[in-house]
Amino acid sequence: MTEFCVDCWNRINHLQKTEKDYILSKELDLCKGCGKFRHVIVRERMGFWSGFLNEYEKTADA
Repeated sequence: MTEFCVDCWNRINHLQKTEKDYILSKELDLCKGCGKFRHVIVRERMGFWSGFLNEYEKTADA
């Protein structure tokens, strides 16, 4: 997976999200956008209800 810091990810996708919207790497890693060692995005942080609804949809399909 390509790894981007929050600033580069926002610039590429025309977003205004902050570090609170993502789960970031614990260690510094090389950002593929700016080439600096920064905390990169591991995944998007989901709210309680979105996670609950995703699980509900999985069990409904089964």
